[in-house]
Amino acid sequence: MQPTSPLPLNGTQAPEGPFFCLQNPEAGACVDDTGYYLYRIDLAPNAAFLAIFIASLLGFIVTWVFTRRGTAFNVAMILGLLCEIIGYSGRIASWYNRFDMNAFLTQICCLTMGPAFMAARLAFQVATILAFIACSVDFAIRTIYRQRRLGEAAFDQRPEIVKVRNSRRFKAFLCALSLSALCILWRSAFRVAELSEGWKGPLMGHQYMFVGFEGILIVVAVTVLNIFHPALCMKELLGMDDGGFKGIWGFRNRKNNSMTSEESVEDSDRKTPTSEAVAV
Repeated sequence: MQPTSPLPLNGTQAPEGPFFCLQNPEAGACVDDTGYYLYRIDLAPNAAFLAIFIASLLGFIVTWVFTRRGTAFNVAMILGLLCEIIGYSGRIASWYNRFDMNAFLTQICCLTMGPAFMAARLAFQVATILAFIACSVDFAIRTIYRQRRLGEAAFDQRPEIVKVRNSRRFKAFLCALSLSALCILWRSAFRVAELSEGWKGPLMGHQYMFVGFEGILIVVAVTVLNIFHPALCMKELLGMDDGGFKGIWGFRNRKNNSMTSEESVEDSDRKTPTSEAVAV
């Protein structure tokens, strides 16, 4: 008798009832059944991914607490990592009981949504990332051409921006951002192919393709942005009132803002009656 579930279970089914294997996953009638998956989940890689994502989450939180910069960036990464953590917790729960539909649906939903916060969703996500990469390449080509034509005059010459632009950390951040975008693009293309033929498609039964093209790629994408965090690699730029991020929530530096307001007060205190009269 087949259990009444959105995904028919695989292999030999228990005659006692549709929920027999859920309650007795190691019973003789269920031992050869892979449950909602087309393979038996391997605990080691899933536990490793869970540990890495938890460590990465703590890293982003600690970076934000100590720098208070890049809040919007941190929120997006933290939301994505929370989804990854919940998703891999669901896979580990499925290792204990592969017939638990809640654990299966948890990992499907969260591991699909997690990278969406880091970029933004399967077929549409692939298209948007490709468009982003194309725009980035176009911008790089135009910038190089402008530099050859105008020299250093092609760039903003304010000391803070020059310092960021010439720093190795900023160049490393650009490389990390490019690598992260390519990893998420590759992962998204794999998930599109994996789900293109439904839950029983040929790629759904290859656990280590999932490990390689889902888990490892997202680990790489998250880790490089953890190490080369924008709050650490271009803190001078994020601290400027008009450094290009003024309209983005959370990117303004409170310390700099308070210093600016204090300087304004000092300037007003320095005004003499003569200067005020001239101003009038």
